[in-house]
Amino acid sequence: MDKKSKYLIFGFIGIFAVAAYWDYQVFFIERDFIVNSTTECDPQTESCFVSCDAGECGTDYYAKIIKKASNISVCNGALEECKPLICNSDEKGCKIIFCSEDTIQDNESCTNPKDFQVEVIKPIATSTKPIL
Repeated sequence: MDKKSKYLIFGFIGIFAVAAYWDYQVFFIERDFIVNSTTECDPQTESCFVSCDAGECGTDYYAKIIKKASNISVCNGALEECKPLICNSDEKGCKIIFCSEDTIQDNESCTNPKDFQVEVIKPIATSTKPIL
């Protein structure tokens, strides 16, 4: 093998090593990327997403969230209970997306908070006097 071929091979190995280190730094150390996920949603107060398959809709209500990975605590869902994702008031780049005609996708449906309102029954007035 001549000198030019060796330099070329070592050059490619060097470029690959630098790229691998950079990716490791960005994704595992700095966690500098955006996460698109789902979070809890209360259908009584918000318009939530619900998954539908063949006309049947489930009962797991969710909202979509866009958040920086560096602002998410590391959690292994198989070993422990993970906290739901939320946007803090001072957090930049975090956005919760509720269901609307603009945000709905295939196999999803929107909930209407009016459909989940529970009628409040007024209590009957009672007396504090004992009955004899």
